[in-house]
Amino acid sequence: MDIRNSLNRNGEVSFWWKNILDRIIALVLLVLTAPLFLLIAGAWAIEALFDGECRTALFSGEERISKGEVFVLYKFNVLKRSVSAESKSLWHVRRDAKLTTRLGKVLTRFYLDELPQLLNVIAGTMSVVGPRPHAIEHNEEYCKTINSYFARHRVKPGITGWAQLCYPYGASEADAAEKLKYDLYYVKNHSLFLDLIILIGTVETVLFGKGAR
Repeated sequence: MDIRNSLNRNGEVSFWWKNILDRIIALVLLVLTAPLFLLIAGAWAIEALFDGECRTALFSGEERISKGEVFVLYKFNVLKRSVSAESKSLWHVRRDAKLTTRLGKVLTRFYLDELPQLLNVIAGTMSVVGPRPHAIEHNEEYCKTINSYFARHRVKPGITGWAQLCYPYGASEADAAEKLKYDLYYVKNHSLFLDLIILIGTVETVLFGKGAR
């Protein structure tokens, strides 16, 4: 069956329940993690005071695509000051211990650098659960080279997703093609129950190191 015809049964996915739940979950998480935001900001200020390589902006903004529209994805900045702007777009750079600050190593280890994306969810540019948004240059390339890659854009990108739980972290076109299979499964089978499974799996991954990244 043509994947496009199959996906069109659900059309552009933007269910009212998902939009409402996204914002409720994001607001609750922002309230619960507010002390963590303050703790991270304090640790960042202290590290910057003693290490010039850590004197960067607390937040970083990276352009991504959400259902055909460009938006700015927010993260805590984990990179050292000397890392070039061009290098920041590389997938592996945020996991490279030589390029990240001491605080950045902790944040990426527990995925805490992703917390500011709760603001993206409240703004409506992202969902809590959905395919992870790729850098624009990667997105344009894969839409040309990977069959049906465009179909993952029928839903909003998410902070966490089915592919993140089912497939290890990857930084190649081959990895992107494999992860696409899980993203398309989510697009075709999205439901409140599936979102709940993904959220539970994400909590286990963050707290206990279970599952894929």
